[in-house]
Amino acid sequence: MNGTDRRQLKPAIAERQWVVVLVVAAAYYALARLGLLLALRGTASSPVWPASGFAITAAALAGPAACWGVLLGSWLANIQAVFGGSLGTPLATAAAVAAVIAVGSAAQAWVGAAAFKRFLSARCPIDHSQDVVRFAGLTPLVCLISASAGTAAYVVADLTPRELFGASWLTWWVGDVSGVLLVYTLLMAWLPGEVDEAFEPVLATRWPEAVASAILLAVSVHIGFGDAFMREPQYPLSFLPLPALVWVALRLGTRGAATGALLLAALVHARTIVGDGPFSIGWSTNESLMLSSGYVATAALTAFLLHALLLERRRAEAALLETQRTLLRDFATKTENLRMAKETIHVVAQGRKDDQNRIRQYRRLVEKLPVGVAILSLGDPADIKTWRIREINPAGRRLSESDDSEMDESLLEYAPELFETTFPSACREALQTGEERRVPDFVSRAHVPGTHFSLSVLPLGAPFVAMVFEIKTALGT
Repeated sequence: MNGTDRRQLKPAIAERQWVVVLVVAAAYYALARLGLLLALRGTASSPVWPASGFAITAAALAGPAACWGVLLGSWLANIQAVFGGSLGTPLATAAAVAAVIAVGSAAQAWVGAAAFKRFLSARCPIDHSQDVVRFAGLTPLVCLISASAGTAAYVVADLTPRELFGASWLTWWVGDVSGVLLVYTLLMAWLPGEVDEAFEPVLATRWPEAVASAILLAVSVHIGFGDAFMREPQYPLSFLPLPALVWVALRLGTRGAATGALLLAALVHARTIVGDGPFSIGWSTNESLMLSSGYVATAALTAFLLHALLLERRRAEAALLETQRTLLRDFATKTENLRMAKETIHVVAQGRKDDQNRIRQYRRLVEKLPVGVAILSLGDPADIKTWRIREINPAGRRLSESDDSEMDESLLEYAPELFETTFPSACREALQTGEERRVPDFVSRAHVPGTHFSLSVLPLGAPFVAMVFEIKTALGT
């Protein structure tokens, strides 16, 4: 790349970064204004704050430019809330308070994105059970940043009474936690390439089930949080939406689980705001929404964990099936190789009786076999000390880690463990009957310690036998 190309590239990169900053700022501003509609009176603390989840998602995808966008969007939303509030706050004070809140929001977005990248195995946090647990533990810690900075700024500027610090902080923190758990999960689940597509159902083909599940969820919330059957809400009925949400998580995949959790949150919060449901009895709207946020977060995490466990089971079953197929293919290949070796050696044995040309021809075939073949001279079959190695084909040398210096060596010294098996009797029987004899698998000690071998003995005419061997692979392991 020449100098002119570099000069043209830098403005293009800078332009794209400014686009990211402005887009993120606009989106964060809109979500923040939506959350501020439910803020605790006299504060910016809201128990419903979807902007927190969006901020961390943007930071995870776009990096520092997104954090600057969060800073700008948060500052604009909060300066409007503080300066345009009923307390008549001076512009300078409002700008300073909004700046502290904005810095806390941007810092929380950056820390959250870095923490999730460091401790989660994937950016979508609900495809693995360990990620769900870590996500549930990291989110409350990350959300301490914005809640602490924003609440402290309000109290120091005397915009919030000191006695309301605890309630304001808790409201802010609960809103941020529920926003991250629901919105971050939803956005990551729907982004291309962030979920395991191999196990993700195609929702376009399951739309009747998706629509029916949404209706079932809405009806269960209406019964559990409304007055469908009785004027006074009943606490046990508030658990009615949970089976519907779990069904969505188990049947409609990662995207279905994330969407179902957000739909449940919208339905439950809507009922709570109008004064329905068990969380609205004797409580202020702020306290009721805090409880409903906790309820929704708990239900969502339960569904996410069940979804992740089911997905892991499907992955394990698929991996086990593939392993089984691979072993069956390997077993069939080894069986075919062994069959070819036996047929070739039988032909070689017959060739010894016919002519030397055929011996040389089939010897070349033996050298190309993928299994080990050793030609043994038994000398005196009754005296194992006279048994010697005459030849080993290339595959046999590789499997047994032998070299040319070991040819014509005493077999008893070369592999004494062979004589602890039925190998000697198998050799004598093969010479006597002219038929192949199998030897039980044995473990090598001398050349390749700990390696399991399968072994067959084929007669070649006294005093020669062929020992066919290969490393044993157990089917199903």
